[in-house]
Amino acid sequence: MITGKNHIGNQLSAEGSKTFKTFDPISNIENSSIHYEASQKEINEAVSLASDAFKEFRTISGERKAAFLHAIADEILALDDELIQTIVPKLDCQKDEQKEKEEEQFFNSVLLQIWSQKVHG
Repeated sequence: MITGKNHIGNQLSAEGSKTFKTFDPISNIENSSIHYEASQKEINEAVSLASDAFKEFRTISGERKAAFLHAIADEILALDDELIQTIVPKLDCQKDEQKEKEEEQFFNSVLLQIWSQKVHG
């Protein structure tokens, strides 16, 4: 779920006093969700946690890193409906355009075959 809050470690935080909205360049509109700019305290905490995590992560085998990345992928897939609702309308638009092109190419090839049969009889 999009909350507009900052992910710091395994916690959500919105201590910052500044907010902003993102922009959807495909629809050419501002998104409705409000996001919080991280405070200096939040930034420091995130950097500290990332530094600690890297110290451990760099000692982990490639196999365990791969398992970790697969776990991240599973979490992304778990977003399911929210992710689908965000992405599919954009993909459908692209799919519709591609479908139109394919239909036009098919129609043109049929016309070419008809014309060719009439000319070469």
